[in-house]
Amino acid sequence: MATRLPVVNPGGAGDSPTLHVNLQREADMRGQLLLASAVQVALADYRSADDRDAALATVLDAMDRMLPTMSDAVFQAALDCRATLIDALLAQQLEPAQSRDILQPLPATLLAYRMEVAEDVFLARNKVRHPLFVQGRVYG
Repeated sequence: MATRLPVVNPGGAGDSPTLHVNLQREADMRGQLLLASAVQVALADYRSADDRDAALATVLDAMDRMLPTMSDAVFQAALDCRATLIDALLAQQLEPAQSRDILQPLPATLLAYRMEVAEDVFLARNKVRHPLFVQGRVYG
C-alpha cells in the first residue's frame, strides 16, 4: 500500500516550496528503501525453480504496484533494479521440481495441472509446439 503525502493547506506554513521539496525527497527515499528491501528478500539461493519463480513474481508484482507513484529518478532506478533482479534470479541453474516422460500425447493443461504448475509456465518451460499433443520428457 502506497504511503500518501500529507495534505497541505494553501497559505499556511505548509505551503512553502522547501516543504514540498523535502516531502518529495522523503517519498523518493521511501521508494528506494522499499525497492532495496524487496531485492534483498528475493536474492537468495533457492532449492527449486518453483520457489524462485514464486518469489520473483511476488517481488515484481510489488514493484509494478509502486512504479506509478515514483518520481522520475526513482522510477528509472526501479526499472534498472527490476531488470537486474530478473537477470540475477533467472541465471540460477535450478532443476525443475519434477520431470516426467510422457509416452502417449496428453494436453498441456492436464499435464500442468498434474504437475501443479501454471499452464503458461509449463508451456514456456517445455517449449510446447502444440498444447494438445505433448509427449516426451516434460518438466514441472
